[in-house]
Amino acid sequence: MKKQFFVPTLLTVGLLFCGCTGTAASDTTAIALSDSEITVEGQTISQDTSQAVYLTTQTETHDDVSEDNQDIANTVINITQAGTYQLSGSITDAQIRVTAPEQEVNLILDNASISCRTAPAILFEDAADQQEVGTAGATITLADGSVNQITGSHIAKYTDETGTEIKNDGAISSNVSLQIDGTGELQVSGDKEGIESKLHLTINNGTIGIVSQDDTLNASEDGVSAITINDGILNCSVQNGEEGDGIDSNGYIYINGGFVAAQAHSTSQDSGLDADLGVVINGGTVCATGNMYEEISDESTQQFAQFYFADAQTANTPLVITDADGNYLLAYTPANAFSILEFSSPDLKDGETYYLYSGGTLTGNITNGIYTEVSDYTNGTQLAHRGTSDGTAMTPGGQPGGQPPKEAGEEQASDTQRPEPPAQQEATDNPSASGTDAADAEAAPEAPADGVKPEDAPEPPADGAKPDNAPEQPADGAKPDQAPQKPGTNYDPSAQQSIEFTITADSRVFQDVAPYEG
Repeated sequence: MKKQFFVPTLLTVGLLFCGCTGTAASDTTAIALSDSEITVEGQTISQDTSQAVYLTTQTETHDDVSEDNQDIANTVINITQAGTYQLSGSITDAQIRVTAPEQEVNLILDNASISCRTAPAILFEDAADQQEVGTAGATITLADGSVNQITGSHIAKYTDETGTEIKNDGAISSNVSLQIDGTGELQVSGDKEGIESKLHLTINNGTIGIVSQDDTLNASEDGVSAITINDGILNCSVQNGEEGDGIDSNGYIYINGGFVAAQAHSTSQDSGLDADLGVVINGGTVCATGNMYEEISDESTQQFAQFYFADAQTANTPLVITDADGNYLLAYTPANAFSILEFSSPDLKDGETYYLYSGGTLTGNITNGIYTEVSDYTNGTQLAHRGTSDGTAMTPGGQPGGQPPKEAGEEQASDTQRPEPPAQQEATDNPSASGTDAADAEAAPEAPADGVKPEDAPEPPADGAKPDNAPEQPADGAKPDQAPQKPGTNYDPSAQQSIEFTITADSRVFQDVAPYEG
């Protein structure tokens, strides 16, 4: 049986910069970073504040800086004019700060490593204030073939010209709409949030990994912000800290393509995807884990499913979803514990049946911690459920389709006999694959390539406005004190288990998921 390539091939939109890797194009300003010297177009950076790029130092002394770090003087590379700036090299205790009011600024990360222990490593303090969803005055472009590392602290505080205190919470923070383009790799580590925008955040491409101690992605303007993911391979998780959603928007989340793995904090009442005004999935593969229910909008044009586990699932345990023919729709190992899984894929079809496994051993090709091809899966535990609902009302007891529960001791129906996990088979041809063993899979295959937004997918509101039928939100945008209850809690815990996860519009929330006992 042939192994199906389960990640939608990702649209590779090559942003062409002449000599993007290693040398800058003629209309691009090259900034080379190091702890010993910073150069701009080959010349030592100036301290003249009239220059488009100049050097200052700043010590963060507010209460959120730990006592051990109170004396750190950060090197600040200030960018004050519109344009494209290519950053390469490695620097510590440093910040890239963009202050270019009403101007568009594009930062190309080309094998750049920037760390800052007391403030965001990249801060778009001011740039063009683009209000429309999907547009941005601040852009980060990941150079083709580059690997970039951004490590930032959680808070910088300052007072703007109106006397308002501004607080930035991310390793990468922006006070204006921010977008990420390009096909390179970006790894972000934050001691609070990972990537934060005060308005909209759009990810168009790239291989992006985020580890944070609060929300990995956050867009924070109440009732307005939108996080839009159009393509790329995004794997993000909340580690340490006390709480945090995988992806959090105080407005909307739109997922139109790519592969999105979003993991909330292991023990807090947070969700993989959290949006005050709605989560809309129009394309791509989505695997979101957490401990709180988040309803997926019926405006979504792609089928989805939600799984409620009887017991919390252990971190670093493989999750596998196959179709009836043994093709893999999901092969992923969450780094966090969780009790709720939300899943969507272009391969989920209305009325078809799927199978869910946990644990075991996966081998195959890995990109950004995600299996883009599986060569073998063994010793997995088959999972089953005891009831379904549409997310708002539960079909009482029994198997999908409303069949009554079996009497004690009655034989399991032949159409729910436990299939064996798919056996080892030949892997799908993949010209970029370097091996089939997970240990040898560090060389990631090329980003796969469709998963683009379908033609009939609804467009996000042009100005980020709330649609007429959107649910009301708390006046201050705060989360409710009491986490919502699971839908369909009236399912019958003594109902017959079913290993068949059959998805329809009225049956896509699966209750009491646990190892199959038949």
